[in-house]
Amino acid sequence: MARANPTSLEDEDIELLVQLWLTEGEITCQYYFIDHAARTLFWLHDTSHETTVNIFSGLRGVDDPSHTLNLCWTSVYVLSAPWLFYGIAFFLIGIPSLSPKLRETHTILSDIATWSYAVASAAAFIFFGLNFGEEAAATTEVWILRACSVQGSQQIWVAALWYWGIALSTATPGSVTPWWIVFILWPLSIMWFAFAYLILHGLPEYYRQTPPKIPNFLKTLFRRKLVLWFLASEILRNYWLSGPYGRNWSFLWNVPTPKWAILLLTIFFFVGVWALMLYILMSLSKTHTWLLPVFAVGLGAPRWCQTLWGTSSLALYIPWAGSGGPYLGLSLWLWLGVLDAVQGVGLGMILLQTLSRLHVCSTLALAQVIGSICVMAARATAPNRIGPGSVFPNVGTWDFSHGLKGSPMASAPFWWH
Repeated sequence: MARANPTSLEDEDIELLVQLWLTEGEITCQYYFIDHAARTLFWLHDTSHETTVNIFSGLRGVDDPSHTLNLCWTSVYVLSAPWLFYGIAFFLIGIPSLSPKLRETHTILSDIATWSYAVASAAAFIFFGLNFGEEAAATTEVWILRACSVQGSQQIWVAALWYWGIALSTATPGSVTPWWIVFILWPLSIMWFAFAYLILHGLPEYYRQTPPKIPNFLKTLFRRKLVLWFLASEILRNYWLSGPYGRNWSFLWNVPTPKWAILLLTIFFFVGVWALMLYILMSLSKTHTWLLPVFAVGLGAPRWCQTLWGTSSLALYIPWAGSGGPYLGLSLWLWLGVLDAVQGVGLGMILLQTLSRLHVCSTLALAQVIGSICVMAARATAPNRIGPGSVFPNVGTWDFSHGLKGSPMASAPFWWH
């Protein structure tokens, strides 16, 4: 912990924390220096392990080793590190396609790439919670522009990943992607590495400052009814909607229409319609700052509607639409996806406009952990964990000879959730 090399205390990367502490009736001065460039703590005096422990026990700035890391590793590091894992994942995926001799490593490299991508994806809450750090005084339409831009690009990216996943799932077992795939994957990998470098060295000073210490942080966090409501909604959503999530997205690329038509409709809704809604919401938010959050809550449950539409076979057969039935069914599915994305942005705006940045990050992190636990629990116990069930039934199995009693929706779980 002590620093042996000489350093200049006038360096902008050096910070000093000082605090008076009452010990056995005497007032002592406790301190330490933080070198952000070297990511170390140091003192001007020689310190032993016992002295270091006493200093840590007296200073409110440091409560445990995890907070010591938090002091040295500022926000800029947690924002740039995920892009390294993204780059590693895309780089490894392309290696087996280079030579037949490398195909034996396909399984292990795919597993490592999947792990790396999962680690990077787990940092999504950080990007949202810290994205507006240096713009606390910015107008609401600026927040909406940035949040909607990120969310809109994310929809396109998720749709592309599901197309890739469906293509791989229908491939012959043991097959490897063609050699030319590296011309797609490796440029993306280089771009992710470039993002990591640019974020690490290009973010403003706000992201390089020492995180503050908030007294009674957990008490102030759970005292907010908004936080409790948000966590409860995450539990319900992840338990009931995680099971059919994959089947819902597979509907996009399995509609009996040409793939180019699916692509055009996806771009129309996830880019064109999304941009139109972005413009409308930004314009109205100049005079009504809470319009987007209220609108998001008023949407109800668009993801539930989208999941029901995509997994219940309702969208596969629209007889009154004739040959345009598949296009109409897909368009409704995409429209519900746009509304779901709008609702996600609106709920995030509620958090941003009522909580501090650290409270937002902690709430989203806790929601992500709880959501992961609920997903695992749902995989083991949910009625629709592996296919159509009583929650999202297959309407095509309705036996009309038995009337309403023969409907798969005549089930209590369908209405409970």
